[in-house]
Amino acid sequence: MSQGTTDEKIQLIEQRALPVLVRLLEHPNLNITNASIIALHNIILAGAQMSPDNEPHPFLDKMEDSGSLSHIFKLWTRKADEDSERTAASTLCVLHRMKLLDDEFKPIIASNASMPQLEHYKCVHDPIA
Repeated sequence: MSQGTTDEKIQLIEQRALPVLVRLLEHPNLNITNASIIALHNIILAGAQMSPDNEPHPFLDKMEDSGSLSHIFKLWTRKADEDSERTAASTLCVLHRMKLLDDEFKPIIASNASMPQLEHYKCVHDPIA
């Protein structure tokens, strides 16, 4: 599911695959959790690539309305695995590319600040600093 063309990833969105992947973030098997966050991340990246960088991410509202952001953040806070933690942080950052993270997600800023590939996303810059 995490491989494929941008069009195939958009089809997954249209077929409502995101809620299923988000529910799998709570799975007790770490391999399933990791596969789910990687698939989510790749779908979110596909969405970012299909719209201009200076516009909000096309899936952000959908993810906010469904409560998915909290599930991704919860995976980050579990810190069960470094790869899933970084992927969760990166996924939230890509979703918020033109918007600062909500206060509840602010701890992600420090996590993403060390990821140079995300520096062009607004969410990694703490406005207080």
